[in-house]
Parts: sequence; structure tokens; C-alpha cells
Amino acid sequence: REDGGEGGGSLRDAEALASAGLFRAAPVSSVLANFAAVFAEDAAAVAARGVRDKLLPYDEHRLADEAFYSVPATSKVDFFISHAWTTARWHKYLGLCYYVNVGIASLAAVFTWMGAAAVLITLRGYAAYGGRGGLLVPCLVYLPVFVFVVFFALGHALAPWLGRKSAWLDKLCIHQSRTDLKCEGVAALPTFVSSSSRLLILWAETYFERLWCNAEVATFCSVHGVQNVDFMPMWLAPWALATIALDLVAISLLDHTLLLIPACGEFFAARLGDSYPLFVGWLTQTVGIGLGMGLAYIPMTPFSLYSFSKKIEWHDLMMSHMREYTFDAAKCTVESDRSIVREEIDKLLTGQPDLGFDPDAPRADPVQRFNRYINTDFAEAIAGQVGEVTQLPYSTCCLVFMPLMFESLANVIGCDGMPCEISYKSEGYASIPHFM
Repeated sequence: REDGGEGGGSLRDAEALASAGLFRAAPVSSVLANFAAVFAEDAAAVAARGVRDKLLPYDEHRLADEAFYSVPATSKVDFFISHAWTTARWHKYLGLCYYVNVGIASLAAVFTWMGAAAVLITLRGYAAYGGRGGLLVPCLVYLPVFVFVVFFALGHALAPWLGRKSAWLDKLCIHQSRTDLKCEGVAALPTFVSSSSRLLILWAETYFERLWCNAEVATFCSVHGVQNVDFMPMWLAPWALATIALDLVAISLLDHTLLLIPACGEFFAARLGDSYPLFVGWLTQTVGIGLGMGLAYIPMTPFSLYSFSKKIEWHDLMMSHMREYTFDAAKCTVESDRSIVREEIDKLLTGQPDLGFDPDAPRADPVQRFNRYINTDFAEAIAGQVGEVTQLPYSTCCLVFMPLMFESLANVIGCDGMPCEISYKSEGYASIPHFM
């Protein structure tokens, strides 16, 4: 806040909490350590990162102390992780890998692809690999995708600046065994949220059912706005990786079926002669590519149909949860917490008269305005990030069909699976450079 009022107070609160050792932020590398073992359900795995023996109370305190005090004290955080503990650990691990690493993983894959192509062309020239899909596909498709997978899983470790990003996570940043420290941490939750630069929501089916998740959204959006919210659906990473895998299998088949392009060129040239060269070229590309792509992708159709159907189902559920959201439907373990959260929302939205304002209901109370805010402004902003139910952002499309884009270069250099001297003539081109 620029007025120095509540925002200034929040800043002072954050600094005081940091000085008291209560405000802490874990590096991303710690959150993702051992495949995000911190999200394991059992207390031993959370506190000790892998200790499985039954612990005595003293050991529980000792290990919880080690986990809590190993996290650095701070007064600001790069992103606050908001999530429901009912969601499976592996979904959160994949979601966090996607959020943190997908950018560098994509760049690493593209640079590997371009570098491999540059090496191949430098060694033997651009016209020397016709019909050598057995070399080109591994070098220009499998290798870049392998690099993508490695950086997707380990980018935060391979790129230290990503691993050093700070994240607030309840299991690491609130003491888990000492009641006094835990109560102080829970009481300071609004300050932790408002002192974070971004809010990362790990959305699962139960997210908006959790009362305290709603409190975190209300606190953050009242201070920073929805434009600083990052929304990570737990279905997105598994679906994206499954689609990449299916596309990779199809590409392996496509390397063989694209032989139909020059075959179609010979077929149409033999029947139409040299009288209609442009028409023959059009038929060759249209029918040849259509048959080649179709035969390669048809075996993947049942799996893709299931994958996309589940994606649409979960995406629709996600958007309906936001557009039909009501605060009263949220659940809490301790019912008395409901009045506490309601009072917090009342206080937050009273200071933000424009948040969720409905000109048709100008006297709506703060909770009603919060309902409307989630139903409209918040839902629209999230749809802008992850797309509507039957639409995908262009960047997501490029990601999930990455193998096909990599194959395009392997196909061009490989001259549609035949020696370049034969392919360019069969497909009606004047020369190899013209064909390329």
C-alpha cells in the first residue's frame, strides 16, 4: 500500500516476526528435496525427511526443531504456497516442478535441439541426411525431450537461481511440534501472506472447500490483487507430460510413415504427367502429409481421447468451483474458525470497497462481495492463465506438442525419409535447396 497505513504496519509486523525468528522462508530446493518429501503425510517424513522409525516425543521436538530452524528467517517471500493437505504428494511435486522448472526445461530442450542440428549440419552439410531418420530422430527429437525431462525434474538444482527462490510452506515455516511456536505462527498467517510477492495456488478438487485456503486468497488479493496470483491446477502437469509422451510415440511412427510423401509424389506424377506441376505438388503434400500424419497418430487416438477427456472434465470442475463459489460452503476442522475467518474477510474487504463490488447490489456485505469477486474477477483472471475449458494458451500447445515441432526439422533435413536427391524430384521441386 502506498498510503503507509495497513501496508506499512504489515511491513513492520513482518520485520518484527523475522527478528523473533517466526517469519521464515524455505528455498525451493528444500521444498522439492527428495521428490517433495515435505508433503508426505506422516510426521516423521515431514520433520526428518525420510526417518521412518517410530519417534519418541523428545525426538519429535528435536526433529521438528531441526526442520524449522534450518529454514532461514526473512521478512519477505518470493511466493506463498497455498494448498490443501488432502492432495497427493506426487501431484504437488509435479505441479511445483512445472511452476518452477518448465521455463528453463523448455529453453534447455530448444537449445539442445538447435545445437544438435548445428552440429549435424556442420559435420556433413544439410543435404547429407536424407533417409537417415534412425540418426536424426534420436538426435533432434529424443535427445531434446530427454533434456526437457531432466530439467523439468531437476531444474531447481541445475540452475541455482531457481533453487534459491524463497517459498513459504506451512510444514516448513510453522513449527510442527511446539504448541506455543505453532500458535504464534498460525496467528501471524495474514502477515506471512501479505508479505509474499506472489501467491501460488496448488489447486485440487478440495481447495476451495478448505476454509483457511479461502482466507489466504482473500488476504493476498486484498493486498496484491489477482494479477499476482499464480494458479497451478494439479491436473496440468500430469496431463502435459502424458500428452508429450503420446506425441513422442506418434513421432516415432511418423518417421516411417512420412515415406508416403515422396511415394504420393511419384504416384500422382505418373498419372498426371508434367502438365499440372502445381496441382501435382499440392496433391503430393496434402495427401502424403495427411496419410503420414494420420497413420502415425491414429494408434494414439484412444489414449489421447481419454487424456483430453479427463483434462476437460477437471478443467470444467475447476472453473465451476470458482464461478459457483460461496464462502459458506467451505469446510473447517474446528467450526469456531469460521467466525474468525469471516471477521478477517470483513476487515479486509471493508478496507477495499472496490473488491467484488456489484453495482446491482451496492449494499452487499463483505462476504457476499468476496463471493462475487471469486465468481467473476478472480475466475476470469485464472481463465486467462490456464485457458477456458475447451481452449488452451498457445504456450501450452507448443509445450505439449514439443516432439512434433522438433520432428519438423528432422523431417526437413531427412528429406521425408528418402535420399534428398530422390525426394526433391519425386515431390516436384527444382532442386534440394528449393525442397528445403
